Amino acid sequence: MSNEIKYGLICEDKPQRIFIEKILPAILLLLDSDKTFIEDNEFRKRFGGASMPKQKVLKLYVEACSQAMGIYDLDVCFVGVDLDDNNNEKFLADYEVMRNSIHHSLKNSSIIFIPIQCVEHWLMHIKWNKENPNSTKNIPHENTKRIEAKREIYGSKVADAGLINELLNDVNLEWLISHSFSFNHFYKLVKDYLNSIA
Repeated sequence: MSNEIKYGLICEDKPQRIFIEKILPAILLLLDSDKTFIEDNEFRKRFGGASMPKQKVLKLYVEACSQAMGIYDLDVCFVGVDLDDNNNEKFLADYEVMRNSIHHSLKNSSIIFIPIQCVEHWLMHIKWNKENPNSTKNIPHENTKRIEAKREIYGSKVADAGLINELLNDVNLEWLISHSFSFNHFYKLVKDYLNSIA
């Protein structure tokens, strides 16, 4: 089996896309995997070339997962939407609804990530840890309003790819896994997928 894992990604926005592009190699490194994630450009043109509203992602993701494994012959498809809420029970319920909408034969190769609130909250955890590397405090960043989270990360409500990339360099992944419920969930899905293809 090849060490390359061809993937597709359908998500809401550029911050989610950058996050996935940068975090997947970090996860592989943490797990001491010899695999490499490679995004498929043709799938990206069809499903991920630009930001799309959450409702459009929710409308297209089942088709995207099906086409990823069928037409595009990919190994895995990532689906990302923000929860837009800070409720763990809603997170789990939304995840189950989305997962149950995917054909049973595609569930193992379709990985849904739903940051509680939005991806900037995952970035807030990372930023806080970088600024306080010796702290073991559990700061409830998910209680921060989305607009405030964006301002905390970017200095405005407009996403900044450079800042995202900078934050994602040398991420303390173990810390993030232990401090973010929704990221921990995503990490376990990726880990389970990697174990299933080992």
